[in-house]
Amino acid sequence: MALSAAGNVIIARKLTAVPPMVSTVIFSIVVALAAIVACFFHKDLNIRLTVPSLQELSFIILCGVFYFFADYLFFLAYHKGGTLGVVTTVVAIFPVCAAVINVATGGELPKLTQLGGAVLGIVAVYLATL
Repeated sequence: MALSAAGNVIIARKLTAVPPMVSTVIFSIVVALAAIVACFFHKDLNIRLTVPSLQELSFIILCGVFYFFADYLFFLAYHKGGTLGVVTTVVAIFPVCAAVINVATGGELPKLTQLGGAVLGIVAVYLATL
């Protein structure tokens, strides 16, 4: 969490002038290179590598597309003048979106504590945008 928070501060303070697509591409390349290096050292890092099935591979690719656009919109929010408080608060409520998508696609209903967290998240976003 601290690493993600530090990244947000760097983006808010130092990268708002960088075009969001440039930031997204460079960010994606760094993530890919780090993952490739981790694969080479998977035994030292105690990471088990297996080949995904075709269906799993298609879902991995779909998630990659989702993350690409999510990262692009994240950088774009800062580029368009979003403040650190507002952007990080909005990003922090992604579990609310995930719960809605999960229920909408036939997943289990959220528990009462999860609903309470969703309400608090929405209130936090509202308060951060005042």
